Amino acid sequence: MPGDPRRSATTRTAGRRRGSGEAEEDPKGRWLTTYADAITLLMAFFVMLYAMSEIDTIKFTAFVQGLRVPFGNESGDGVMPAGDGLLPDIAAVPPGEPDRPPTIPSRFVERVDAEDDAPDADELLALIEELEAEQSHRVLGPVEQQMLGDAQRRADMEAQMDQVQEALTTALQAEGVELHVDQRRTERGLVVTIASDRVLFALGSTAIGPVGAEIIEVISETLRSFPNDVQVEGHTDTVPLDRAGYSNWNLSTDRAVAVLSSMVEDHGLAPDRVGAVGYGEYRPFASNDSAEGRARNRRVDVVVLLQEPET
Repeated sequence: MPGDPRRSATTRTAGRRRGSGEAEEDPKGRWLTTYADAITLLMAFFVMLYAMSEIDTIKFTAFVQGLRVPFGNESGDGVMPAGDGLLPDIAAVPPGEPDRPPTIPSRFVERVDAEDDAPDADELLALIEELEAEQSHRVLGPVEQQMLGDAQRRADMEAQMDQVQEALTTALQAEGVELHVDQRRTERGLVVTIASDRVLFALGSTAIGPVGAEIIEVISETLRSFPNDVQVEGHTDTVPLDRAGYSNWNLSTDRAVAVLSSMVEDHGLAPDRVGAVGYGEYRPFASNDSAEGRARNRRVDVVVLLQEPET
C-alpha cells in the first residue's frame, strides 16, 4: 500500500543489507538439511572404505615376516630400520645374536637359480653344507628354510638322476651300443638321444631296425629299475616328405610312438610312466644347413624326467 510507513522501512532495511554485501538470514535453518546430508554421506563413504580395507591379521603378519630378510627388517614389526640401504653381511653379525634373521649369501642364490648351467648334486650338497656351517649359530627364518628345503630336494633329485645315468652308461657299454647314444643333462632330467639314420629307422621309415631294437631293450630294462617317468620325443630335419597328407609332424610322432610301444609291449615298461610326442623339424639339435646337421636332427630323444623325492 503506497504511503505505508512500515513497508517503506522494511524496504530501506533490505536495501541496506543488499547494498552492504551482508547475507540475508535464513530463519528456518534450511542449510542444516544439506549439511547433515553431506556429513551422512561422508560417514557412509568412510565406513565402506573401512569395511573394504579390513586387515587379515594372519596374512599381514606372514607378509611382514616375508619382508624381514629381503629388506633387512630385523624387528619384524613392519617398520623399516634406518640405514644406508645395504643388506648386512652375514659374516659381520656377531655369534651372540641368534635371533637375528640371516641373509642368504648372493653366491648361493645365484648358483641355485642358475638356468643355463644348473648345479649338479655334489655342488648343491656342497653349497648346502657351506650355508649350514655359516648359519650354525643362528635361527633360520622361513625364507631361508624354504630355500634350503628346495635346494635339498633338488640335490636329492639330481643325485637320483646320477644313478640313472650311471646305470644306463654301464648297460650301453656292456652291449657295445654306447656310440649310437648321446646323453646330456637338462633342467628336465636326462635326455638320451638315439640317432635315427641306420640305427633306429631307415630313411623315412617308422620300422625299428635291429640295432635300434637292441638299444631300446637296454634302455627299457635299465629304466624298469627306477621310478622316473619317461617321455619319448621324435624329431626330423627340414626336408619335406614326398607323401600326400603325411608330413614331418606325422613321421616324428609315429617314430616316437613306435619306440614307446616297443618299450611297453616288448620290454614291460609300465605304460602309465611313458608318453610320446612328435616335434617335427621345429626343435633342431643342429643346423639344417648341412647334411651332417640334418642327420643329427633326425633322432628320437628318450627323456628320463626328474623324480620328486618321496616324503
